[in-house]
Amino acid sequence: MSTIRQKLEELLHEFERRAEIAAAAVVRRDGLMIAYDLPTGVDARKIAAMAAAIVGTAERATYEMGQGRFQIVMIEGEKGRMVAMGAGEKAILLALLRPEANVGLVLLEMERTAKQVQETLRG
Repeated sequence: MSTIRQKLEELLHEFERRAEIAAAAVVRRDGLMIAYDLPTGVDARKIAAMAAAIVGTAERATYEMGQGRFQIVMIEGEKGRMVAMGAGEKAILLALLRPEANVGLVLLEMERTAKQVQETLRG
């Protein structure tokens, strides 16, 4: 029987395959890594902590500005984009998009994957 981490890693691999994702992770909202498929040399612990801080700040800003419930945060760099989305009350789904990725498709696949992550963590 596979563990929760193994199930989440399988979800991440399938997500990456369907949505032109270069890397993905499931992070606890307190900043600890749950499961990931990140490039070699990337410190998963740092990524987890930063993703939680970014999402937490975005959630608070969304609330303070009266914009309703937080949906996603997207960071665009000169070499690509990073997208983070809530995956239930316990987790965040993080994706590093390939440069050619269709953002609309990625967001649709992220919503589906985030729901699967939430269900998996519910157990």
